[in-house]
Amino acid sequence: MATAWNNIEGSATLSSMDGAGCIDANAAWRVVDAGRYAFGTLTPASFSAPPPNGEFTARTVSIQAGKKVRVCLSWDSNPSGGPAYTTNPLNADLDLRVYGPSGSIVASSSSGIQPFEVVRFVASTTGNYQVRIRNFAFAGASEFYGVAVSTSDDI
Repeated sequence: MATAWNNIEGSATLSSMDGAGCIDANAAWRVVDAGRYAFGTLTPASFSAPPPNGEFTARTVSIQAGKKVRVCLSWDSNPSGGPAYTTNPLNADLDLRVYGPSGSIVASSSSGIQPFEVVRFVASTTGNYQVRIRNFAFAGASEFYGVAVSTSDDI
C-alpha cells in the first residue's frame, strides 16, 4: 500500500473508489531492496505509555529534502461469521505518525474504521524521519503489524 502512488479517483491517500490505490510492483521491489519496511508483533508493553498516548518507533528512514514520501501502516483484523465474514472487528486502534529530523510531526493519520493508515507528504529537510505507531486503543494481547516507506525515487 505504501507504493500505491496512483489512485484512479485522484485522492492522495485513500479513496472510496480504489482504497489505497494501485500498487506499483517496481516501487515495492525498491522499498524492499532499500530495507524501508518493518514488521513484527506489538503488545501493550511495546509502547512508551498506555493508550491513548503511547508510541512505538517502527522504522527510521533517511530521506532527502524535496522527495515525495508515502508511508503505510497495516495490522491484523479479526473477521468472523464465515464464510460470508459478516463482522471484522479490530482489537487495536493504531495511528500513524511520521516525525521529521527536528522531532516534530510532519504527517499523521488516525481513524478507527480500518486496519491501516496511510500518509503522504513532501520532505522539507534532508535527514532521518521516524515512523511511529501510536497506541490509541489496544484490546487484544498482540497485533501483527507492517510498515513501509516509499519515496518518489521508487516510481
